[in-house]
Amino acid sequence: DPPNCCLKSVDPTNETQLYQLSEQLNFTLRQHFSETRNLHTNPTGHEKARNYIYEFFKSHGLMVYNHTFNLPYVPKYECANIIGILPGDFYGTTSDKIYMVSAHYDTQ
Repeated sequence: DPPNCCLKSVDPTNETQLYQLSEQLNFTLRQHFSETRNLHTNPTGHEKARNYIYEFFKSHGLMVYNHTFNLPYVPKYECANIIGILPGDFYGTTSDKIYMVSAHYDTQ
């Protein structure tokens, strides 16, 4: 089983917590992202990956949104970005600071 650590409680200066998070992410990648997730060749695998990420973010206390769109050259498929927001003390104020992490989940 993966180590149990919550994104909200990880201190970026704590090497033990970072290691635990790394192990959890490694486990997650092996368990949930080992099959092809290409939208065109395996839409079911793609949808499973998207749903897993959404639920994972939600279970760690993030506000989660799907940003869906269609590409003009492949209108048959609906694409989606999964957006997770971890509001801090200054969320919604002019002192708010935004950090963004992004990755493709649609390819293996």
